[in-house]
Amino acid sequence: MFHVYQINLTDELYNEINTNPSSEKALAYRRGMIGDIDKAIDLELFEHVANVDTDNVEEAFVIMNRWSDEDEVKVDRFRQLCSLSVGNVLINTSELTMHVCKTIGWEEKTEKERKYFESKTSTLIRNHLA
Repeated sequence: MFHVYQINLTDELYNEINTNPSSEKALAYRRGMIGDIDKAIDLELFEHVANVDTDNVEEAFVIMNRWSDEDEVKVDRFRQLCSLSVGNVLINTSELTMHVCKTIGWEEKTEKERKYFESKTSTLIRNHLA
């Protein structure tokens, strides 16, 4: 199973991006959209939006973009989400691996990077991964 994380585009972040496009959060959001998520992690912009019942990143991508009836039963949604795309993070809960969706393919992060990502998420999300 994968936990799916996306940058939460709150009203506050939306307004900041539009009123102050050179702010730290606005830049982190835009960098995240091209797969450079480090600053977005530091600023705690990610939220756990869903779980996907598969252990294959490519299948998770297809499920969260095709959205057939068969796919829908494999996804537990926790909040509003978008199709899986560049800059989104998958954490495999059985293998404890972290994958970032890139413009082409996936980047697997190191255990240290995964642990840092987890430390920057809410206590609720960390409890899901324990």
